[in-house]
Amino acid sequence: MPFRNIGIFYMIEPLFEELRRVFPIDIGPRGGGNMIPDLLGDIFSVDIPAMCVQAATGAPIQVAPHKPDGCYATYNLHCNQDGIYKDVIFSPEIEPYIYRKCLYCKPGDPVHYFDNASKCLGILFMKFRTQSEMLPLLAHMQDLITVRRT
Repeated sequence: MPFRNIGIFYMIEPLFEELRRVFPIDIGPRGGGNMIPDLLGDIFSVDIPAMCVQAATGAPIQVAPHKPDGCYATYNLHCNQDGIYKDVIFSPEIEPYIYRKCLYCKPGDPVHYFDNASKCLGILFMKFRTQSEMLPLLAHMQDLITVRRT
């Protein structure tokens, strides 16, 4: 039977070796978790959900992606201890780069030690001008964000 494109998006997770070899870690027929489609939509100024609907219905995908300007990253908010969520404090060093905060909990909700994605408290979307501006901050996010518990 010949291959037929049925409009499925694939999530590919590669590992890049220093010698520039690429090793696929995971390839799956999905848009990706942790709001990755939202991030990609922001980066390329495209509507990923609309593209999925177009693909699923067999319609041509109408998209004109823009070239990214800057460097983007997400960060999963999490706790290092169980407790009751109070709020989250962002350092003035990281706050200017956060352009969207998606919090999954509200004050008074129980929170748990983060050992899997189901215990994520939310996701931050960040945009930096350059990679050299981004990498030092991402390397010590745990020092820039404080999740307060009661």
